[in-house]
Amino acid sequence: MELTWLDRGHLDRADVDGMVAVQNAARALDTPQLPAFSVVGARAWLRHGWDGDPPEAAVVRDRYRRVIGMLQVELPHWDNTHLGVVEVCVDPEHRRSGLGRSTGCGRPSRNCGRSSPATPPTTPT
Repeated sequence: MELTWLDRGHLDRADVDGMVAVQNAARALDTPQLPAFSVVGARAWLRHGWDGDPPEAAVVRDRYRRVIGMLQVELPHWDNTHLGVVEVCVDPEHRRSGLGRSTGCGRPSRNCGRSSPATPPTTPT
């Protein structure tokens, strides 16, 4: 397993395509009522984020260099500055193997002085 942080200024097409494929595979299983993610939307999100506050993002690759997971860390600068939002998504075919746990979920936000790590809901409320 290899964790690679993405460079917002020079996004690799294979990384973004792989990230979107993992998100769509997970969404099809977990929340099929929601629309699919798009590569165009993912690139915009990775470059600009919400309100000009882009996330730090990484992809996880298997030994064959296929993207099998992704990690996003958002550290808001405008409001809710006590939050560190961490999103981990693992390809359904690779779940239950410790991959999500091994990404260090939560550590990036604590290391940046955030007192409240949070994760987004996986299903709409």
